[in-house]
Amino acid sequence: MGVRATVPRSVQAAAILSYVSAGLAFIGGAVINLALQLPASAGFGAGIFWLFMAASIRIGPRYMHFVATFVFALGTVVTMFEPLNEVLFQAVGATPYLIVFETVQWLPALAAIVLLWTRGTAAYYRQAENRARQQAEQLREERTNRDRVHDRRKRARRASARSRSLSRR
Repeated sequence: MGVRATVPRSVQAAAILSYVSAGLAFIGGAVINLALQLPASAGFGAGIFWLFMAASIRIGPRYMHFVATFVFALGTVVTMFEPLNEVLFQAVGATPYLIVFETVQWLPALAAIVLLWTRGTAAYYRQAENRARQQAEQLREERTNRDRVHDRRKRARRASARSRSLSRR
């Protein structure tokens, strides 16, 4: 189809940091949920999100860095209110560990988000968008040409059938 552009280091690093954040979310979710006997949804949801982001970052849809930034900001707000949630739900003694672990998990995600907003990354996503647009245009042209050839053959068959039917009369 075409030459694939090399993925910039900033995008590669952002993907790796997203994998790290996903791993930390899975590990933290398992450890904290087992220790506190909580449902296993919070850490695993974040882990699944960061795995999805790591895969999407490398592919290059430009809107993905907006999605990642929004969800990261939402996660940051939730993390900031974690101590308040612990007080409200009276999980005694868990708050310091949660704060430390949430911060450790938050740092690689922050680094990934910062890397997604660098100039090299933006240029890569623009190029990826242009390549996708060109490929879609090529496919459209190929389909149009194929349809034209098919239509010509169809008309030729009809004309041939018509002439045969006229010659039989």
